[in-house]
Amino acid sequence: MKARRTIYLLFFAALLASSYVQTAQADQVWIKCHITCRCLQDNTVGNFAFDVVIDRSPDIGFEADLTCKSYGHRVCSDGCNGTKFSYTYQVTSP
Repeated sequence: MKARRTIYLLFFAALLASSYVQTAQADQVWIKCHITCRCLQDNTVGNFAFDVVIDRSPDIGFEADLTCKSYGHRVCSDGCNGTKFSYTYQVTSP
């Protein structure tokens, strides 16, 4: 009985988590952002990759660059606990 309840809870949790997954609509496209952070206080390095949905537009390159730049700033600021950091990012098309 306890095993069955655990299975139901895990299934429900997986179902709930899958409902929050972002999907691309017809006028959107997936891009991949590769971000490398360096915390300047202790010189640690972190590498991250994100799949991001952006709108398909004539200036899609600019939009993709701006999106990856903002992701890089947020991720590195959080990862370095608000201390000084530097980061690089690269946009990869699907």
